Amino acid sequence: MMFLERETPCRGDGEGAGVLPLTTSKANATPIPYGRQRLPAYGREVEANLRVGRRPAYGGGCVCVTPEWDWRPPLVRLVCPPDIPAGTWRFDFLRGLDVLVFAYPSNAAYAVELRNCLLAAGCRIAALCIPPEAEDE
Repeated sequence: MMFLERETPCRGDGEGAGVLPLTTSKANATPIPYGRQRLPAYGREVEANLRVGRRPAYGGGCVCVTPEWDWRPPLVRLVCPPDIPAGTWRFDFLRGLDVLVFAYPSNAAYAVELRNCLLAAGCRIAALCIPPEAEDE
């Protein structure tokens, strides 16, 4: 996964130019009670990078959430297998980010649940992307 460094204060020589700053502030973030929630697959690395101020370098800083293990977009990805209820995933670390939810049509209902959980966790945008079924010729 590739992340961009946090924007650093400029000393007049252009340092920090072209780096994406974080869009969320810690001052207005409200904690979500964890309870029995757990991180999705690859979530620990993504959360650690976001905590130190790094945003994903590809896709305009958005994160891909998918229930599919074999779906490998060129974005930072989190995998939430459909055999685990969508409400048990912890998405609070994605607060303020744009998220794409990719799923096959067979997991469309679960993808809608994931999208609702992401919006409830404070994601700025949670776009649902489900490709049409391939037609057999």
